[in-house]
Parts: sequence; structure tokens; C-alpha cells
Amino acid sequence: MRSLCLAFIWTFLATISCLAEEVSSPRALIVPVHEEISDTTVYLVRRGLRQALEEKFSIVILDINTPGGRLDATDEIMKMIDSFPGTTISYVNKEAFSAGALITFSTDKIFMAPQSVIGAAAPVMVSPLSSAPSEMPSTMETKITSALSAKIRGFATKNGHNSDLAEAMINKTAEFVIDGQTLKRAGDLLTLTDAEAGKVYGSPERPLLSSGTIGSREELYSFLGVAQGSWSVLTPTGMEKVAFWLNKLRPLLLLAGIAGIYLELKTPGFGAPGIIGGLSFVLYFGAAYVAGLSGWEWFLVFFIGLALILVEFFFLPGTLVPGLMGAVCIVAGVIMAVADFHPSIQNWPSLMQLARPMTEFAVSVLLAICLMLLLARWLPKTPLYSALVSTSQSGEISLQRQLASQESQIGAIGLTISILRPGGKARFGSKFMDVLAPGCVIPQGSVVKIVGFSGSDAMVEQVEKT
Repeated sequence: MRSLCLAFIWTFLATISCLAEEVSSPRALIVPVHEEISDTTVYLVRRGLRQALEEKFSIVILDINTPGGRLDATDEIMKMIDSFPGTTISYVNKEAFSAGALITFSTDKIFMAPQSVIGAAAPVMVSPLSSAPSEMPSTMETKITSALSAKIRGFATKNGHNSDLAEAMINKTAEFVIDGQTLKRAGDLLTLTDAEAGKVYGSPERPLLSSGTIGSREELYSFLGVAQGSWSVLTPTGMEKVAFWLNKLRPLLLLAGIAGIYLELKTPGFGAPGIIGGLSFVLYFGAAYVAGLSGWEWFLVFFIGLALILVEFFFLPGTLVPGLMGAVCIVAGVIMAVADFHPSIQNWPSLMQLARPMTEFAVSVLLAICLMLLLARWLPKTPLYSALVSTSQSGEISLQRQLASQESQIGAIGLTISILRPGGKARFGSKFMDVLAPGCVIPQGSVVKIVGFSGSDAMVEQVEKT
């Protein structure tokens, strides 16, 4: 009995010890920064940082092996890394040239693999046709170098790196002297090996840049105290590249979505316009999701808004409340889906984060309004309208039947359930219809008569009550 009790106590203590070790052991997420740095890299890093926040990773390790890349993408990556509340580490796993070297200064610590190199971060201009670097005009080079140097020095100072070294890597005209040794002369580009970056200088002594040369990622985990099974590697997907192009086309997707839904509501049945509009919005929200800009929650908000508008349109015409609530949900969903923020860091996006999606939305809506006005005026007179109507009804109701039905409704008397300015809604018996009163405003509750049709909209005129 005594031995059984001792065995139980031993097992209990061992379990508690293991649990304590798991709780105290940090968790690390590795984000590969390979190939050229572009918007695809931005999406990958953003997805990694969001995953780290959501899954409680306390350390994010950037595994860097890159020849460099675009400065705008690099700037966005550095801002995201700087906003991460946990520990950020750069592991130079072969080479970190140009933009790759700049990114390392935005992380808390820098480690390097054996025979790895870092540096040569002076900005260059790349031709979009040949992708070959070329010399910039001197004035442009001076302005870009000055602004970039100030930004990188700020990151370096904040994270405890040598700001003069950061300046020397970017500015070709700068010299870099430490402890009486000239490591870079004016006109040269500064590039360091792992041994040179880890060499100690000053009093008290401290490494020049690298906190140590680590043979492999597994050794780095051990050095950081990350237990086996407490780390995860983010896997790049081809969808990041797809999302890059789709996000470039965001305004066009919005335009196609709005125009498609409008045409669908204006033609009977369900067909090509609705499919195009729906697919455009799916691509819009899907691209935002893959790019790491948002989850599916804003697509749900958008869908709820669309449902409320349909309720207003088909079931509660003239009540306004469902339609207004739906419009608010749609606008919120469209804008917030691409606002680059995370609730774990900030409760609400800043005006700077909202500026771009709001501008894109406003431009798309204005273009959609222009397109809808043109379509309302010209589409019913074209053969395309007949094709859309026939396709949307899947052959169930021919265009001739629709025209015959409209002819039979001419002269029908109804009651307006909204103000016609000149468009609105009216009820004819138990049927609600979109109506137009060209050239005049007709109050709600007025008696109207159908005198013709424009596309699927009934043309009406006010009649005196008898």
C-alpha cells in the first residue's frame, strides 16, 4: 500500500513538473522570408504574425534568405514586425542582402548561420522591363537614401542595434569606424560575414550586429529555450500569389460586384449578372482572407447586410429600416475586410488604415453609379438585355411572355408605398413593383396608373382619387 502511494505521488509530481515546463517554455513560429521580397512576402508575414497572436506564440523567427526586393513591401513588413507585442528574431540562413538586411533591424535579435552574409542595403532602381538594377538620378538617390537611413536608424535604436552600422549599410557615402578600425570607407558597400557581424567591440563589449552564429534552426530553438514540439513553421502557399493579383484588382471586383447585383435585381429570375456579382464579392473577400487582412467575419457582416436589403426589397418595401441597416453592414464589411489591423493589438483601425479601403470603396461606388445609369438607359434597347432575361429565367419564361405580361399590366391602378423621386415602389393588388414617374415627384400613398415599361420598371403617372 505504501509503495502504491509513493508511486502515485511520484506520477503526480512528474505530471505537474511536465505541465509547468510546458507552461514556462516559450512557443515559436518560424516565418520563411525567402526569394525576392514583394507583396507576396507581405501577405505571408502578415499571416504569420496574425497566427502568432491568435495561437499565443511568444516568439516569431524570420528565417531570412533573400537577395532583397521592393522597398514599399519591406517598409510594410518592418511596420508589422515592430507592432508585434512578443519577441521577434531574424535568423540569417544564408544571405540577407538589401531589403533583407533592412528587415533584420526591425527585429529584437539577429542570429546568423555559418558562412552567412548580411548587408549591401543601398537602395537601387530596378527597370520593370528587364528587372535589372540601374543607377538612380543623384537627387532621387539622395532623397531616398536620407529618408530610408532615418527610418532604419530609428528601428535600430529602438531594438538595441548599432544605428551607425545601419547607416553604413544604406548610405554609400558614409564611413564606419569602430574601436579605431575602419570597416567601411566612403563609396563602398558594407557587407558582413557571420563572424564579422558577431565580433565584439567597445567597452563594455558587445557584438557588432549578430547575437551569435547558430548552426541550424533546431540549435536556435534550443538556445532560445523553445522545447521540442513548441515551435511551428509557417508554410507559404500559392494562394498568396493569387491574392496579390486579386488585391490589385479590388476596385474592379467591387465595381463588378455592385453592377452585377444591380443588374440581377433589375432582370427577372437569377442568371449571369447575379453569378458575376456574387463571384466578384467572393473573390474580394477571399483575397482579403488569404492576404491576412481579415477573417471571414466581415464577409458574414456583408452577407447579413445583403440579406437585409433583400428583405427590404421583396418583403418590407418602403419601411427603410432593414435597407439602411443592410447598407451599413455592407459598407462596414467591404471596408473593414481590407483594413490592415488586428484586434489583439488595437481595438479599432486608425484613420490611416481606413483611408485606402474607404477611397477604393468610394471610387468603386461612383463608377458603379455611372455604369448603372448607362445600363438603365441603354441596356433595355440592346440584344444583350434579351439574352440576360432569357438566361436568367433558365428558359422558364421567354422574353415574349414577359412582354405580354407587361402589356397586360398597362392601365393597372396601384398605390405608392414610397415617395417617387422619380423612382420608388408601388403596390398593385398583392404585387409590389419598382416604378418610375419621369419628370415629377409623387408622394407616398398616391394613386398611380401604369402607362408603360422601361426594361423591368413600370412607368406610372398620378391619377386623381375618385
